[in-house]
Amino acid sequence: MRKQLIVIGIFIAFFISGAMLLDRFFIGEEFDVEYSLDKMTVKRNESLVLRLRNDGVKNIEFGQSYELFRLLGDGTLEKVPLNITWIAVLHNLLPGQSWSQEIYTDLEPGRYVLVKEIFSADAKESSTYSYEFRIVLT
Repeated sequence: MRKQLIVIGIFIAFFISGAMLLDRFFIGEEFDVEYSLDKMTVKRNESLVLRLRNDGVKNIEFGQSYELFRLLGDGTLEKVPLNITWIAVLHNLLPGQSWSQEIYTDLEPGRYVLVKEIFSADAKESSTYSYEFRIVLT
């Protein structure tokens, strides 16, 4: 009887640890987003195109909004106030689908970071994506 309990206990321990490893493996693989800007340097008042592609196996969701930060000389980030009223639109990308958004750069020359948050469709995980770009005068 004692041997049976030990064997059952070992089986349960392996089953639980295997399920936890499987869960970690699949969560990371399901949430895979390719995120890019079409240019790294733009002239003032030109636009950038943000592109998202869902390379995972689950739907992803996100809104129109994004944040911009100016990268200062000492390496710190300063939030750029945007005069944008965001419309509450929820975008849902199926696996393999792409989406793009035009980003206007009516800002002073310098280095900037664009930040966007993306969620898994089941809202169990999210990720914040950032991309640096430069604005020049000419």
